[in-house]
Amino acid sequence: MNSSDPQMTAAGSGATQRRRRLPRAVEQQINENLKLFYEDQLQQDLPDRLKDLVAQLRKGEAGK
Repeated sequence: MNSSDPQMTAAGSGATQRRRRLPRAVEQQINENLKLFYEDQLQQDLPDRLKDLVAQLRKGEAGK
C-alpha cells in the first residue's frame, strides 16, 4: 500500500483504509439534492437580527 495514494486516508493510530466511491447515480442524486437545498436557502429571507446588524454596519460606514 502506497501512503501517497490519493485513495488512501489516515485513520486512528496510523492505520489506512481505502476510500470507497459512491455509485455515480447516488453521487448525482446527492448533488441534485444539495443544489435544491441551496437554491431554497437563497430564497429565504434574512433573519431580523441579521438585517439589524447589517443596517448598523451600513450606518457606521456612511458616517465615515
